[in-house]
Amino acid sequence: MIEPEPRLEDQIPAGLPVGELVEAFPLNTQDDRDRFLQPRLLVSVRNAVEGVAAMRGGCDILDLKEPERGSLGAVEATVASEVLEAIRLRVTDAVAPLSILPVSIALGEVRDAMVIRGKPLDLPPLVTQIRQFFAGVSYLKLGSAGLRDVPNWQSHWHAVEQQYLDGFHSKALHQPQWVAVAYADASLAAAPTMSEVFEAAVERGCRGFLVDTWGKSDKRLFDWTSLDELRDLFTRAKAAGLLTAVAGRLRPVDFPLLTTLPVDIVGVRTAACTGGDRLGAIDPGKIVSLQEALQEAFAGMS
Repeated sequence: MIEPEPRLEDQIPAGLPVGELVEAFPLNTQDDRDRFLQPRLLVSVRNAVEGVAAMRGGCDILDLKEPERGSLGAVEATVASEVLEAIRLRVTDAVAPLSILPVSIALGEVRDAMVIRGKPLDLPPLVTQIRQFFAGVSYLKLGSAGLRDVPNWQSHWHAVEQQYLDGFHSKALHQPQWVAVAYADASLAAAPTMSEVFEAAVERGCRGFLVDTWGKSDKRLFDWTSLDELRDLFTRAKAAGLLTAVAGRLRPVDFPLLTTLPVDIVGVRTAACTGGDRLGAIDPGKIVSLQEALQEAFAGMS
């Protein structure tokens, strides 16, 4: 009988400093894959242990979010700091910038930070501390749940973005870019439609356009939308110069479908977790398998 491989988090003593964590679990350094036509694999992690696991498995983009707080739940500021430190410790070549591994951070829903009746809500600690992390962050994401019936919701969205960016020097060498998030299950999320979010993304000059699911129960992305609808949206997004990304409890069985879409990034968490439980731990072996499945699905694309 073959014994299961021990989980990564079970091998790590409590309180192990980030530096020792990275040293104890080196990365998978096989980075010579020629996958220019294959979408990048984004893996969502909730702490530094998972961040190292995702890097070890070979993710292309590291995404920070707390799954217990919803589709785009924000991590604590200290967690973001620890993950970025873990990445920094992997970059030993002074010529190579931190962007060698792009990082995105989920910041929650616009509604959780928007001005209501003229009174700004208290923002989570990550909002007030986010600027110190900008040097290592490529993308920021805000969700649109609950905005469907809010008059002029686009202006609220822009105002919340500004709350994050206020005080950040506009002439700095690096500044993260915004990714607009549309929910395929907009009816469930009480969100604007995917097309409405796309139009707002173009108007606001976002760098990317992500289609995800708000609900994370039994239904998945293609239970809420069709390939034709996604293809139309992503074709328009690419024409507008946006990066396109897709997520929503995707599994390897979905990857062949994605070959018909102009998609740049495929996002996962559930499929990269032990036991397929999004609240479980990130498994490096599953990320290796996901990359192999993407390679197989997109093999021969030209």
